Amino acid sequence: MNRNSPGSGCAVAALSSEAWRGGSRIRRAYTRQVKLYLALLEDVMPGRRGKVSRRDSIFVLSALVGAVALARSVNDEQLSFDILRSTAEALKSNSNRTSVTEQG
Repeated sequence: MNRNSPGSGCAVAALSSEAWRGGSRIRRAYTRQVKLYLALLEDVMPGRRGKVSRRDSIFVLSALVGAVALARSVNDEQLSFDILRSTAEALKSNSNRTSVTEQG
């Protein structure tokens, strides 16, 4: 599970709270990776185009990275599991809607 192995999991999640401290070179590399993930998400989100797709991909990536960061940081195993499960369920339930960011 990505939560349990930050060294071999998603670098965007692993470095989410530290990249800003790394200077311009590190931040450029981090930004490139974030943009790559956003583009990948936009490609797999059917029926969404343009600004809606961009907003939704940012929402999904932010939710995923935030959930992994929180799940890694708490010392309560059940809470960690609940954070990941709840985020996954919320993203799945929103995936059938037109736009997660236009829901209010």
